Amino acid sequence: MPDSSPIHRELRRSRARLGAVVSRVPDRPHAVLEAGAFWLAVALPAAYLPVVAVPAVGGSEFVPGLLALHALCVVLGSDHTPAA
Repeated sequence: MPDSSPIHRELRRSRARLGAVVSRVPDRPHAVLEAGAFWLAVALPAAYLPVVAVPAVGGSEFVPGLLALHALCVVLGSDHTPAA
């Protein structure tokens, strides 16, 4: 019986693992953008202090752009639900 050989069993296991990985890929094309915007909205507040406190970084001239980027990320990432 060729289907019970170790090579065929490992091939079936590999296909099952690949299927599990592929099933985690977002089914909507914009899901990746949504997730990236969500996590960027979470991380962006960490950039506020260095931008404002360290003049060499750019000082207050970047604050309006940073706030606008943060607001955009909040809006774009608002529908994302992180998987546990």
